[in-house]
Amino acid sequence: MAIFEEQIICIKLCFKLEKGATETYELIKEAFGDAALSRSRTFEWFSCFQKGREKTNDIRAVIKYICKKGMLPKEIYEDMVDTLRENAPSYSTVKEWVAAFKLGRISTEDEHRPGRPVESVTQENIDKIDD
Repeated sequence: MAIFEEQIICIKLCFKLEKGATETYELIKEAFGDAALSRSRTFEWFSCFQKGREKTNDIRAVIKYICKKGMLPKEIYEDMVDTLRENAPSYSTVKEWVAAFKLGRISTEDEHRPGRPVESVTQENIDKIDD
């Protein structure tokens, strides 16, 4: 996931935590430094969430952001349950991702796994069955 997308998710989280747009911008600057979105772009996205328009929902990026703020896994989990309720990840998931980010992981995407593809329905397999 690109830094841009991570910041959008962080803006959404701040909105859900009832932070103001200015406070959200300051937090984004603190967490992302020189790579932070501009003030106007941050306010633009904040406004989108106020109007009910959502673009992304990557819990891992939210965990990464809060981890950058120095919170412990238990605190992150409790905060996410308070905010996201039934949509919050499990404590073990939060712990796993915090550990990965602390070890230097950058991406919030799943890593490629070798082996059998998830999708086994192919035209070739259908033809074999039909024969």
